[in-house]
Amino acid sequence: MKMHSILRRLSIVCYSFIFIQGMMLAFPFILVLTFGIADAEPRTRPFMILADLGLLLLTILSFKKKTKVRMALECIVYLMLLSPLLRMLAIFPAQMFEYPGFIVPFGGFVMLYPLSVLSSWLEYRRK
Repeated sequence: MKMHSILRRLSIVCYSFIFIQGMMLAFPFILVLTFGIADAEPRTRPFMILADLGLLLLTILSFKKKTKVRMALECIVYLMLLSPLLRMLAIFPAQMFEYPGFIVPFGGFVMLYPLSVLSSWLEYRRK
């Protein structure tokens, strides 16, 4: 398996294991994205939908041939996936996110996804 593929999968696993603190317990962020759209506040819904579309687009792109357009779309998908997290970080106090269930997977996603895009781009450039 190629390095960019391993990094991408690890970054998506990290993204799936980001836990968002609820009223009584933490929920996996991936469940919040898929099932929480109806309960989300109206200003947050577009960001959640954007992240869901980003996950779908990433799935579709994984079956496509590497081109410059695909590489650009992978960068855009990163921003799409990051947008609901940045929105939450902006509207809630930082103390709500100071626990390992958020920090470790969030850091993993933020670092591994760009590394996977870079690795993929370097491989594309070599061909």
